Amino acid sequence: MTASSASLLSASDLQRALDFLRAQRAEAPTMVEFARSAIAGLAGLVGADLVTLSYCDLRAGTRSVVTWPDQSLSDDDVACFNRFFQSHPLVRHHATHAGAGSHRISDSLPDTSFRRTALYADYYRKIGIDYVVAVPVHVDAARLVSFVLNRARRDFSDRDCALLDTLRFQLGAEYMAQETRLRARRTMAQLNDVLMGAGMAVIVLDRSRRVTRSSEQALKWLAYAGFAGNVRIGARLPEPIDRWMRTRLEPSWAMFDPGPLVLATAAHTLKLHLLQGDAALTLMLECVAQDHAPARDYGLTAREREILRWLAAGKSNAEIAAILSIRPRTVHKHLEHVFRKLGVENRTAAVLRALEIAREPAVTAPAAE
Repeated sequence: MTASSASLLSASDLQRALDFLRAQRAEAPTMVEFARSAIAGLAGLVGADLVTLSYCDLRAGTRSVVTWPDQSLSDDDVACFNRFFQSHPLVRHHATHAGAGSHRISDSLPDTSFRRTALYADYYRKIGIDYVVAVPVHVDAARLVSFVLNRARRDFSDRDCALLDTLRFQLGAEYMAQETRLRARRTMAQLNDVLMGAGMAVIVLDRSRRVTRSSEQALKWLAYAGFAGNVRIGARLPEPIDRWMRTRLEPSWAMFDPGPLVLATAAHTLKLHLLQGDAALTLMLECVAQDHAPARDYGLTAREREILRWLAAGKSNAEIAAILSIRPRTVHKHLEHVFRKLGVENRTAAVLRALEIAREPAVTAPAAE
């Protein structure tokens, strides 16, 4: 924002912009929530009939959008826009002016000229829009990400553009932070899929041993080991695990590997392996199902006990089917029998019941007289 544009704003305008930014940080833990919160907030801050977060793929010539109000644009509308992608005045301006701020269609074309274009006739007139301003938050050779505000009957003023420009860099920083977190979650999900196939899961920690990311499977396995609800982002792991990691990280252990931390439960054994990186720690959890049968079998067959053990180890029906070389439907039928015999109604209750059974003392037959 230039000094001349800043002079258009009052102290009240700047306070409204600050309140808007505070609301985004408080309300946007994910990319989708960031997009919906920001576009709704911009509609109220500046006044608009339609607001989008638009992701333009400059190489493919296509755009995807999140809209306010929801579902304001149909698939046909988006397809129509894409037909005019390369000639759209806002796309062309911001794709070739990477550092530019807010820009209106009327900054590129007089209103009368714009209304004579096929873009207006086929797209904007159909959706009831006459005036558009775009606020870029990220531009590179491959993509253009912008908040786009649309109105009928009244163009955006210089003051509106100046107010939007006060938000541009902060919105861009938050968008990139959300994108980084989204990539990290996707990477974690992909890594978890690979590790699950090997009977493992993962927790990532910073160098101060605070959790930054965790796979869902790791949380389930630690819950089975008695640490339900004790693993939180930004916090350290439960004391027994944290104490073992502290010991592993002491310089005196540098030349000696004491091996994994072993946590035994009634249904399985967990082995925790600590990997050290320059900026992060990675805790690999390996799960091995116990081979022994529970003290009381409750009428379960050997196959049903086997399936129950893998269920307690956190495996899905498809995974159990792959391990045992049977069909997922067969696993489902076996679990129906297990639920009925244990007197439970779902998977979680079956696992908890299995743990209770395994803790029960074995019943021995009386000696013959």
